[in-house]
Amino acid sequence: MRHLRFLPTVALVATLAVAGGCGGGSKKALPPDAAAVVGTDTISNAELNELLAETKRRDIAKGATFPKVGTKDWKETRTNALDYLIRVSEYEQKLVELKGAPVTKAEVDAKLEAEKKKLFGELPQNFEPELEKAGLTVAEFRQGLRDGLVQDHLFRAVTRNTTVTTAELKQVYEKNKSTYTRPATREVRHILVASKALADRLEQQLRNGADFAALAEKYSKDTASAGLGGKITITQGHSIAEFEQAAFRLKTNEISAPVQTRYGWHIIEAIAPPTVGSATPFSEVEAQLRTSVLRSKKQAVWTRFLAETKKEFAKTLRIAPS
Repeated sequence: MRHLRFLPTVALVATLAVAGGCGGGSKKALPPDAAAVVGTDTISNAELNELLAETKRRDIAKGATFPKVGTKDWKETRTNALDYLIRVSEYEQKLVELKGAPVTKAEVDAKLEAEKKKLFGELPQNFEPELEKAGLTVAEFRQGLRDGLVQDHLFRAVTRNTTVTTAELKQVYEKNKSTYTRPATREVRHILVASKALADRLEQQLRNGADFAALAEKYSKDTASAGLGGKITITQGHSIAEFEQAAFRLKTNEISAPVQTRYGWHIIEAIAPPTVGSATPFSEVEAQLRTSVLRSKKQAVWTRFLAETKKEFAKTLRIAPS
């Protein structure tokens, strides 16, 4: 059976939510004991009831109260369960129609072992007891894995012809070139103190030949750099504006007058020339861009496919009254 609450593939939950809200589109009579007819597939009341029974067991296992039959909450739960079964049926039918690779038992077995390892590591013997505590059987867990794999296979079938050209990638690169720019940097050292009076005294001592590192270690409130003699590397566009402007304006080995920021008063010494900012070449980001752009294009194709599939099946979907 298929089930509603436990789904290892989170994307399937989101997809079903997007595709949800089903409604009957045909007046043709349903077969006996059918909860719904979806394309060429019939979902039986027995299958729906099994799903609801599982949902109830899982609620009880979590200490939650399953809604009473006939109540508004129960009807909503029943609708959600049936909607889930309908959507999975649609996916299975579309997978066949698009000649996608079928989900095999071996694949489900492999997925099951991977999930066991991920959840329980070296204690696989805990798997079934923990499932039972959660109100699930191994068969239900397997079905959840299979449902997720159906979606994975369908996604690949739907997006298999989606490609991205180098020209497209270059267009994205040019549009977002600032993202791929290495900003200028500069190695400096500084002493941070609370008052201008102290900053003035320290500046005078430095100009008279005092050791910058020693003064930084003794006086600087920036504990992260004080032990390094006040040494830091700043990146243009990522530092405090007043500090950054002064640091990049200094000549190498020049000491600044006290500079005020929201943290206090700084004395800055430029100990190396600034590096020159440069754009990362397209060749260095092409592979990363290709992965990102292709993923976005595939997601757009998938989203359109879901909307079209929902409309397609809605025309003939038949649902029994609850």
